[in-house]
Amino acid sequence: MNGVTVSSVCKCLGVSTSGYYAWRKRQANTAQKYNDLKAVYWQHHARLGAPSLVHDMHDLGYSMSERTVGRMLKKLGLRSRIARKYKHTTDSNHRLPTAPNLLERQFTVIQPNKVWTTDITYIRTTQGWLYLCVMLDLFSRRIVGWQTSHRIDRQLVCDAFNYAMARQGYPMGVMVHSLAKQCFSGSQYCSRDFRALLLTNNCVQSMSGSLAQYTAHVGIMQ
Repeated sequence: MNGVTVSSVCKCLGVSTSGYYAWRKRQANTAQKYNDLKAVYWQHHARLGAPSLVHDMHDLGYSMSERTVGRMLKKLGLRSRIARKYKHTTDSNHRLPTAPNLLERQFTVIQPNKVWTTDITYIRTTQGWLYLCVMLDLFSRRIVGWQTSHRIDRQLVCDAFNYAMARQGYPMGVMVHSLAKQCFSGSQYCSRDFRALLLTNNCVQSMSGSLAQYTAHVGIMQ
């Protein structure tokens, strides 16, 4: 293919060079549109459908109808989920499989979206306890994704991870580090759903067992 130019290929195909670049731009904009829709979908805990999400897309500057949002959600395989009955779980002595500590206290990261640390904390509100799960990028020490819920379950951590992936453009090979035991959030990160989600997104799971070591260096949730 040496010596072949875009203009020569366009001429052979009978299309203009400007038309080709306009098509490329439309493809990039379409991909961004889908990523933004996935981001707002997970931001609302996957509980909203097209009638509600269309307003979020308008806020992001997209001019589209509820029907268009519905078609996009269908293409992505996303649909609103009815909230399940509350089930409180704080199992820190679970017997679920855990991941090895791949981070090994290496808290200095030189690139974004290489290592995310995650944890769950709780906030007292007038309506009861609210649980907050965050994903923190060790490179920037900034929160890249979060979710809140009145339930501390595997869905909370899955939604937080999905939101972070959508906001960051679905990076490949992220190491996601959390606590395994000795804390109330261990079983959520060891759940089959969360481990399958990491595998589907080509991410690597890492876990440590000491809350003191984890928070002293990472500083998450402090």
